[in-house]
Amino acid sequence: METSLVINARIPSTDAALLQALRRLSAPSDNQHAMSFGVEDASGQVYRVVRTSGLCETVRVFESARELGFDIANARTASAEQFQKVLRQRAPRPQGPARD
Repeated sequence: METSLVINARIPSTDAALLQALRRLSAPSDNQHAMSFGVEDASGQVYRVVRTSGLCETVRVFESARELGFDIANARTASAEQFQKVLRQRAPRPQGPARD
């Protein structure tokens, strides 16, 4: 797996947790279904690129991203690069009034 920052992108405070999780997901390349992901910040700007090396890593990234509070969105182009999927940080759920 490879990951890199987009030039001049603002890096959110949640990036350290994402990188830590990604380091644990590495798997041998199987040359099948390798994917390129864009990771968005809270404002919807892609700040990081993640490229998996096979199906196993791709599945691991999907699972870990959901656990970290990301939704997986369809492909788009950002920063002059085409991504097959985008990891989008879920908006925090509004807190309702406290119940007695």
